[in-house]
Amino acid sequence: MALRVLRQHKGLGWRLVRAGPRYLSSDKPRHLDQLRPGTISAQIPFGDDKQYNSVVPAIYPSSTFVRDQNGTNIAGKIYARDDNPTVLAAEGTIRELEFGADALLFSSGMSAATAVFKILRPGDHVIVPRVMYWALRGWIMDFAKRWKIEVKALDFGEPFDKNKLRSALSTRPKLVWLETPANPTWSVSDISEISSMAHDIGAFCVVDSTAATPVLSQPLNLGADIVMHSATKYL
Repeated sequence: MALRVLRQHKGLGWRLVRAGPRYLSSDKPRHLDQLRPGTISAQIPFGDDKQYNSVVPAIYPSSTFVRDQNGTNIAGKIYARDDNPTVLAAEGTIRELEFGADALLFSSGMSAATAVFKILRPGDHVIVPRVMYWALRGWIMDFAKRWKIEVKALDFGEPFDKNKLRSALSTRPKLVWLETPANPTWSVSDISEISSMAHDIGAFCVVDSTAATPVLSQPLNLGADIVMHSATKYL
């Protein structure tokens, strides 16, 4: 999952704020917009091994890291869940491919998707595609029922009816979820138009771009706040 940037906002939990990209290995911008995805994939994870200058990133199986006598972490890393160097390298690559501010690696695509919905509170409204990954749709409907979330399903594929979306947005949803290309019909949504309309009423726009990968689509550059992938598919 790649995202813009997260900050804590009083009374609203976590709020998304747009920001420029961060860089993994150097403080100097690499003009990543001039690099092809293949170059980014091949080069971004490398260059962080200051001890051995290894060409291929090492695999770190450690769950914890050594502390000094004062309890301070010598290398600035605490626990594998947050600080595993192998995971950080993968997150950095995805972040740069998506031109995002940061990225988070989850144990599964469903974990990444459901983490986004956990920002919602009872009584919130969300808009989702009528055509989407069946497992996530089933989870959303179950979660919404138990959490008292109002869910509106719309057709986001072509031809796209802006009036129907405008009507659905009148309920001021907190989240608009897109899946493009959609599973299993491969219908394509207008990310730029839909995210713009969502932002007009203060909603977040999240895109499941599993079928497209960052090679074919960069939703953050089209206005989305978060983009996610299931790495077991095409990523």
